[in-house]
Amino acid sequence: MGILSNRSHDVSGPVPLVPGEKDNIYKAYNDEYGIREKKEKILITESDLLWQPMTFNVKDLMLIEGIKQNIERIADAYNYPFHLLANERGTTFNNVSGFEKYLYQDNIIPCSKIYAEKLTRFFGIKDAFISLDFSDVEYLKEAEKEQAEAKHRLAQALDIPFKSGIITKEEYRKFLDLDETATGNTYYNENGNEQQTAG
Repeated sequence: MGILSNRSHDVSGPVPLVPGEKDNIYKAYNDEYGIREKKEKILITESDLLWQPMTFNVKDLMLIEGIKQNIERIADAYNYPFHLLANERGTTFNNVSGFEKYLYQDNIIPCSKIYAEKLTRFFGIKDAFISLDFSDVEYLKEAEKEQAEAKHRLAQALDIPFKSGIITKEEYRKFLDLDETATGNTYYNENGNEQQTAG
């Protein structure tokens, strides 16, 4: 779709098409020009014509960008990381792994706890509660491994003040979250034996 317009000029300005010339061009365009079989692909005329298309590039409508923005808004409303969707480009494995952790930590697990509490109340369970198991989730396995390594490093760091008599066995256990109610003043002595002191 478009317009064939006359752009002929002389010293005084635009030159209009002579009578009948417009009809001849229009007839030649309809009868001889086109993409079908036995039609000319090029229009040849003595007139100085300009083709002005009446269509435009679909990209200019930015339809895909609008759809993407709507998807982002929906994902944000449901607290779902948009970068985990298949249409996102330029994401790396590390980025995806980070967003998966965020999805479990800030969305799935908190929601599951709410549902578990509601189900416990609904079924009238007493002295117990419903809990959803996520132990098979790879992210949680990695998190548990990191926590175990961190606790191991903390235990190694606490060995020095414990064996130096700076902290007690009870304080050592509290630091490692092994016994929050531990009381007493049990110090380590140089012979490798524990020594209970008063106070």
